[in-house]
Amino acid sequence: MWSIKEVFTVKANHFAMVVHRSGQGEITFLYGPGYHIIGYYNELVGVFNFVDSFRNGQIRSSAGDMMIAKVDQGTIMHFECGG
Repeated sequence: MWSIKEVFTVKANHFAMVVHRSGQGEITFLYGPGYHIIGYYNELVGVFNFVDSFRNGQIRSSAGDMMIAKVDQGTIMHFECGG
């Protein structure tokens, strides 16, 4: 049996970023629309959409393993991963 830390809702056209912490490190998960329950080893970073949520064109996970960027149509973006 596990303990509930938080219950949250993600509206249509939104997504939630949740960081899971364990002995193996931190990893970020994305949750889509609906009702969600997370346990004590998880942290809700936030609920976002592609219209209002992007400051400086990007959203970063607090674990540092995921970044979502918004670019204008016709623009090319290049990413490098050091992991």
